[in-house]
Amino acid sequence: MNKRKNNKHRTVVISIPCLLIGGTENQTLYLVRALCELKFRVIIGCYFEWDPLMVDEYRKVGAIVCLLSPEATKNQFVNDKWARPKGLKKIFFLWHSLRGIMKLYRPEIAHVQYMDPGALPIMLFKLLGIRYLFATVHQSGAPYGKFHNLYLRMAASFTTRFTGISKHVLDSWFGDKWPHNVVLLYNTIDLDRINRIRANTNVDQVKMKLGIEGKQVIGTVARLSHIKGVDLLLDSYSLIYKEMQDSILLIVGDGNCRAELEAKARNLGINDRIIWMGKQSPDETISLEQIFDICVCPSRYEGFGLIALEALSSGIPVVAFRVGGLPEVVEDKVNGILISPGDVTGLAQTCSMLLDNKVLRAQLGGNGKAVADKYGYETYKNAVRDLYQPFS
Repeated sequence: MNKRKNNKHRTVVISIPCLLIGGTENQTLYLVRALCELKFRVIIGCYFEWDPLMVDEYRKVGAIVCLLSPEATKNQFVNDKWARPKGLKKIFFLWHSLRGIMKLYRPEIAHVQYMDPGALPIMLFKLLGIRYLFATVHQSGAPYGKFHNLYLRMAASFTTRFTGISKHVLDSWFGDKWPHNVVLLYNTIDLDRINRIRANTNVDQVKMKLGIEGKQVIGTVARLSHIKGVDLLLDSYSLIYKEMQDSILLIVGDGNCRAELEAKARNLGINDRIIWMGKQSPDETISLEQIFDICVCPSRYEGFGLIALEALSSGIPVVAFRVGGLPEVVEDKVNGILISPGDVTGLAQTCSMLLDNKVLRAQLGGNGKAVADKYGYETYKNAVRDLYQPFS
């Protein structure tokens, strides 16, 4: 880490538990990009796990990345020796690491991505004398109990501004009357980037490469964890395949439930109809989305639903459970279809109906492009400017 001398711009340190390939990291990347374009110097403090692909993405947009656990890399080789510190060791580790960043870069502003370890970095930055303190919560409070709710509300009271990625997320933590310092900052997508990748993607060639020429594709992009509901999608696809035997299920993403999900697919007799793409870079993910005939969001809980927004911007209809922030993105029977949470049969019937109705798919997909404009990057960048301007 090299200290920059005679810096003319405000310095922001953005702290985040991990830099892996996921929705939270992608949205934090947009925050970093916006701040760099607004002439802030941005320092990333990543406490724990990191992926070289995501670290490169952050450096490309102009951030200085500080990997506080350099041995915690998560690339194609599994690091079994490293484990997150716990208890007092975690507190001492974070205190020492964040204090080191403070001494080296002298940031005026800290922006904490509120994920595990939650409020602890906020309290530490407060003790370290940070002048302006921001935080963003990405997940819904629905799965958590009263203790977590009180813990987050206490942490928010120490911040200059506390933001959430959807109205649902903030309502789930604060109710319908938010504290004065709580602000909605919607997630975003880069429409120009998506349109460029879309224009350069030959759908027939991608399908040919995957060996699925002439097949209809039901797709999803998700971390393979319980909360993302991919197991529910497998149950649903076992019903879809009986009706639509020319269909393929394509799953982009990886996670700690992959082995369990693959075993479930084998037990359901559908594993030979599933393509497990695993972890992909952001650009590769967008390219793969272009071959989706339907994008499914089967999450049990969802703070926003970034995959739904990316699909809509490409004119792909979305089928999702009516949970979390998804209804703020997917308008039922306008740009997609919302299903009662956990209704596997309803999900299967809806997907089968859409695969059989090209005209309706085109209509829903066309309406989706208009919705995506609301969440474009320039709109987001202006919101970030307004959020930071009084303190820069």
